[in-house]
Amino acid sequence: MSEYTYKASFNMTVEFVMENLEKYTFPNIRKQIQSVDIKNPIMAVSVTKDDNLVGLSISEFNSGQSHSEIFSFYIDPAHRNSGIGSELLKKTEQVLTQKGFDEVRCFIWSSWESSEATKRLLVKQGWDEPVKLMQIFKTDTKRVGSIPWKEDVELQENYEIIPWSWVSPEEKKQLLDEQAFSNFFPDYLSPFHNQDKIAFHPSLALKFNNKIIGWLMVYWNSADTLEYNNLFIKKEFRESLKVPMEMIRKASLLQIEQGVPNILWTVGHENPLLEQYFEKKFGNFGDKAIIYGSSKKLGF
Repeated sequence: MSEYTYKASFNMTVEFVMENLEKYTFPNIRKQIQSVDIKNPIMAVSVTKDDNLVGLSISEFNSGQSHSEIFSFYIDPAHRNSGIGSELLKKTEQVLTQKGFDEVRCFIWSSWESSEATKRLLVKQGWDEPVKLMQIFKTDTKRVGSIPWKEDVELQENYEIIPWSWVSPEEKKQLLDEQAFSNFFPDYLSPFHNQDKIAFHPSLALKFNNKIIGWLMVYWNSADTLEYNNLFIKKEFRESLKVPMEMIRKASLLQIEQGVPNILWTVGHENPLLEQYFEKKFGNFGDKAIIYGSSKKLGF
């Protein structure tokens, strides 16, 4: 009886995987790159039996980072429950350790049929217990149009919501200078990521005394879907949900006006009040999924 063979391949590209290995990716890599910026090079660890590919893990392989992320992990259905999933994960960890990474991470969606099995596999392999990071609500503009929105919220004096496209180059430079000095927003909420994917019509900036203090960036997820995953307001201006709710309402109605039919709202678990608001406001108007994160220190 033939044995399984494991092999690591380095300096691969996302384009190569899409062209030659897409059917061996999970989640599907082509769908991932519509909303996530996966940088080359990447690393793959394959499992073969009788020269047939039966398993594949794909990880970030940026030597400038201390951590890597496994963003695709696939086992052929006919070979599941055979132990190769655990072995493939172990081999991936070993290779990343040898290449100098000190941590590996991954994300699990509750909407996956295999989500619970994936969590158990990670914990069994010594990863941290997966923790809830965010919720994603998926709906369409027809259902959003039926939400009982309140009329325009009267903002307090000196507050103003404007289109992000109105933000001048000078104002953007001021934001970058302030960020370099005080690091006032987390990197993943930067309004300067994925510039080529910004949907400018519903993306908004929040001003106080004519100075930008927040934003709601909306991105193209696909040709018929916009994704809301970047809402930020400076800490000292978060007195209530009134302002972010008004930004969400305005952006949603602008999308309806634009005619893009589908909507994804992403809400971080670190903001329980906003999470509760989305659950109450949108829970009955679409589908939802919870995203969990887990990690493991390498070399110990």
